[in-house]
Amino acid sequence: MVAAGLSPIYATHSTVGDDPLSATNWPVSRVLRADRLTWLCTDPEASALVTHLGIEIVGARIEGEFRLQYAEIPFTLTFVNCAFQDTIQLELAHLKNVILIGTHTKAIVAGNATIDGTLVMKDGFTANGEVNLIGATITKDLVCARGRFINANGKAIYANHVTVGGGVLMHELIATGEVNFVHAQIGGSLECSRAHLVNKDGVALNANALRVSGGVLLQDGFRAEGEVQLSFARIGGSVECADSEIINSNKIAMSAGPVFIEGDFSMHHARILGSLDISGASIKGNLFLSGGTQIVRPGNMALMALGTRVNGQAFLYDGFRSEGLVILVNASVGTLNDDEKSWPERGQLLLDGLVYNGIGTVSPTDAESRIRWLRRQHTTVFFPQPYEQLATILRRAGRDEDAKEVLIAKNTDRAGYTKALRGEWWWYGFIGKLIGYGYRPWRAFWLSWLFIVSGSFFFAHGMKRGLMMRTKNLPQDLKRPADNYPKFNAFIYSLETFLPLINLRMAEYWVPNGQIGQEVKVLKFRLRTGSILHLYLWVHIAAGWILATLWVGALAGVLKT
Repeated sequence: MVAAGLSPIYATHSTVGDDPLSATNWPVSRVLRADRLTWLCTDPEASALVTHLGIEIVGARIEGEFRLQYAEIPFTLTFVNCAFQDTIQLELAHLKNVILIGTHTKAIVAGNATIDGTLVMKDGFTANGEVNLIGATITKDLVCARGRFINANGKAIYANHVTVGGGVLMHELIATGEVNFVHAQIGGSLECSRAHLVNKDGVALNANALRVSGGVLLQDGFRAEGEVQLSFARIGGSVECADSEIINSNKIAMSAGPVFIEGDFSMHHARILGSLDISGASIKGNLFLSGGTQIVRPGNMALMALGTRVNGQAFLYDGFRSEGLVILVNASVGTLNDDEKSWPERGQLLLDGLVYNGIGTVSPTDAESRIRWLRRQHTTVFFPQPYEQLATILRRAGRDEDAKEVLIAKNTDRAGYTKALRGEWWWYGFIGKLIGYGYRPWRAFWLSWLFIVSGSFFFAHGMKRGLMMRTKNLPQDLKRPADNYPKFNAFIYSLETFLPLINLRMAEYWVPNGQIGQEVKVLKFRLRTGSILHLYLWVHIAAGWILATLWVGALAGVLKT
C-alpha cells in the first residue's frame, strides 16, 4: 500500500472504538509491530519504495519501541489516531515532517534530532511521558495545539536548546509537568493561547534565556498552575498576558527579569496569584498593567520592578489592583500613567529611584493627589528621591507652585523620622516649617509682623501700667520726663527690639522694670507683671533674630531643602 502511495487504515470509523484510549481492546488486526515500521523506514530497499507522500498510518496500535536513532528518513511520517505502546526513539535522527494527530504515545526521545519541516503533535495527541527535544532542530513550526502532555513531577516537554525556524504553537495545550524551553531559539512566536499548564509548587513554563523573534503570547484563557519564568529571555515582539491566570500562591508566580523585550509587556484582565517580578527588565515598548489586572500576594512583595527600564509609557490603571507591596525602586519609564484606584494601600509602595519623564493626561497631576500617592510608600525608611522626582516633573510642566508643595511635603514627612527636640528635628519639625522649608519665605515675614504688632500692644499696655522705665535720668518721674528725653512709642520700640541690627534709638532709653507690677502665679512661680513683660522682651528679641534670619535667608535662596 505504501509503495502505491496509499495509507494503511486500521480504523473502524467508530467514535468509541477508534479512541486510542481503548487501544488495548483493539483486535490483533489493528496491531502493527514497531520493528516492522522501523524496517520500512530504514531498510534501503524498503524505504526506496515509499513515495513522496511518505508513510501515513491511521488507527493502529503500535507495539514495541519505534527506534529511528541516527536514521535518515527523507519522507514524511504521519500517524493519525494511533496508539504507541512504547517509547518513540528519534535521537540524532534526520527526518522530514513528523505528524502525530490524535495519537497517543509514551515518552518521545528526540534529542539532537533534525526535522527538515514541521513537528506536529496536535488535535488530541497525548504523550504519557517526557517529550524530549533537547538540542533538536526543527526548520519550520513546532505545533502542539490541542495536545496533551503528561509527566507529573517531571518535564512534560523538555525542549532545552531547541531551535525552531518558525513558531511554537501551543494553543489549547494541556500539560501536566514542566514545559521547558530554556535557551530555545524560535524564529516566530511562542503562542500559548488558552493553554493550561499544571506543575503545582514547581515551574509550569520555563523559558529562561529564550530567544524568540516574535512575541510570547500567554493569553485568551491561558492558565498556569506553577511559576512562569522568562528571565534573561530576548523577545523580538511583545509579551501578552491578556485574559490569563497564573497561580503560584505565596511564591513568585511570574519572573520576567532581567528580560529584553523589543515590544510591550502587557497584562490586561490578568490574574496573578503570587508575585510578578520584572526586576531588571528592559522593555522598549510600553508596560501595561490594566483592564482589571490583579496581582495578589498579601503581606509580601506583589509587584517587583527593581531597576526595570521602560522606554515607552507605563500604564498602571483601568482597574489594576495589587494586594501586597509594589516595588518600583530604581525603575525608569517614559511616561507614568496611573489612576488613584490602582494605587496600593498605604505602606505597600516603594518608589525610591523611580525615574519618569512625565505623567500621563489620564493620571492625577495636582500636587495634593500626587502627595497622597507618595505617602502610600512603605514607612520604615524615608526616601527623598520620589518627592524630588515628582517636583522635577511638575516644574518641567510649568507648575512651580505644585512643585513647591511637593518639596514642602517632603520636608514635612521627613520630620516624622526625627526624634523630638533632637538634632534635625529643630529644622524639620519646627524652624523649617516657619518658612515652608525655604519655599514659603513670606510665612516668616508675616509672622514677623505679627510679633511686631503684638509686641506694640504688650509694650503699650506695659507703659500704660507703669511697667516701662527710663534707662537714663532715673531719678526723674516717668510721668514727667525731661523735655529732651525720647518719648516712648510702642510700635517703634517693638520694631527696633525685634529687628536685629536696626537702631531707632528707642530701646536704649526704655526697658521693662521687672521689680514692679502686680504679682501673678505662673505655674509654680510668682512673678510680677513687670518681670513677665521683661521675659516677653527677651522672647521678642530672640524671635526677631530667628525669623528675620529665616525669611532673609529664604529669599536669598540659601535655606531650601
